[in-house]
Amino acid sequence: MCNSGILGETISNDFGVRVLNPKLGGGGVMNDAMFMKRMFHGYIRNYAALRWHVLNNYADMTSLEISYFSKLGTLLGYVPVREYADVPPAQHHYANKSNPRDLVWLNLEENKVILHLERENESSNYFNAVRNVKNKLLDSAQFPEDRYLVGVFGWVTDADYSGMIGFVANNNHYQKKNVMFISYIGPTKNEATQIVCDIFPKGSHERCEAWAELDKGGYWYAHFGPAPSAECQPLPPPAVPRWIQIKAGTNQITNQRT
Repeated sequence: MCNSGILGETISNDFGVRVLNPKLGGGGVMNDAMFMKRMFHGYIRNYAALRWHVLNNYADMTSLEISYFSKLGTLLGYVPVREYADVPPAQHHYANKSNPRDLVWLNLEENKVILHLERENESSNYFNAVRNVKNKLLDSAQFPEDRYLVGVFGWVTDADYSGMIGFVANNNHYQKKNVMFISYIGPTKNEATQIVCDIFPKGSHERCEAWAELDKGGYWYAHFGPAPSAECQPLPPPAVPRWIQIKAGTNQITNQRT
């Protein structure tokens, strides 16, 4: 099927949709990497719609973000389920159902998990969510389905972020899956306004940066582009996401591209 219009053409193929107009995402097949990038782009551009106010607490934010990803799954035709308990595969390291997942998307046609998301508010909680072999994301990485593993971390320090990303980049279980982490980085929870997304599409690694700011009404919004400035400046053109490639198993930049 071919569709021509003001935004350009799209051509379907065996892998999905091939985007020819660079305004729709820089071109290329809608593969696992592109899908995770588009999830992050939508998350940033719709952040203000969450209506998280300075008077809200972090439990409110957890609920809002999980609801956001739940609605996204519904719009894509999946069945989102909160506190889902996975049935382990044969010869798994436990026989009973898993601990509850924060959110999963189920594929109706095959009744299997397509995406598993965990949301954490404290930097210290990342270890249990990412590195505990019997729980949460690392446990889920050992299930046979080709599922997306998504972690949203409302606050991590620089040190915990580096440890978390280094662990994922060198872990055999994660390297066989499609992993996406959204991390709010800062020295304290209230200063964590740098938003970094790392995607690991089955072994490769790319990273994109955005920022959270307060509007005049006390609501948070997010944007791509340079870090916020305290100086009053004219509004720049809308910034586009900029992804960089990371050398597998390291933190070295191998390529820069928009």
